Amino acid sequence: RQVVILEEVGGVRRLPIWIGPAEATGIALSLERVALPRPGPYQLALSLLGASGGRVVEARITRLVGDTYYGEVVVEGARGREAVDARPSDAINLALVAAVPVRVEASLLREQRATDVWSAYPESAAEIVQEVVANVQAHQRPQFP
Repeated sequence: RQVVILEEVGGVRRLPIWIGPAEATGIALSLERVALPRPGPYQLALSLLGASGGRVVEARITRLVGDTYYGEVVVEGARGREAVDARPSDAINLALVAAVPVRVEASLLREQRATDVWSAYPESAAEIVQEVVANVQAHQRPQFP
């Protein structure tokens, strides 16, 4: 299982959110600015939005219900600004690709403690990216002329 950790800018509060492996890989690739040979799903979504005259303004993590976090992506287009319901990992991935802020409802953030879940995770996404690159290289198909 993977976790994404959102840190308060200029503060010490954090929010760990468990996410799936595909979403974690997307976030790691975006954080490490890895150029993919073809558009990934989040780049495609951003390109489709742009082709229709819209843009992503920000991503938000809005609430926690039980063990599930909820998010939204704020888009601006012909109808003005609208918040679109999204899984937090998808909202974060879109925000990274669009280079827009990720905002978290303040009540969801908590003070960092050394025993919390994030103390066991790397400081950067480089390890995930190295694993993905090694896996891709190991499974590359031969190129035919």
